[in-house]
Amino acid sequence: KFIIIEVEENGTAVLTLNRPKANALSNEMLGEIKTVFEEIAKDDTVKGVIVTAPGEKFFVAGADINGFLALDGMGGGIEICSELLPGYRRP
Repeated sequence: KFIIIEVEENGTAVLTLNRPKANALSNEMLGEIKTVFEEIAKDDTVKGVIVTAPGEKFFVAGADINGFLALDGMGGGIEICSELLPGYRRP
């Protein structure tokens, strides 16, 4: 929904984060990022990953504060990133 995935012939997966207007990270978007990385980790044809965003002004605006305020404590997004990224074995 928020990520466009393209796998190039050389084995590079290009993930484009696409949540207009400012690419703010919601829990839904972070969950999608986690799912995409889990799927890519199972694909032996993917040799590396590039994460990008459309536009020229910014990559992501940061957290979608409205979504994060609904969580108890620090919650979802931080846990998703801290669980997923240390175990990911590709550049």
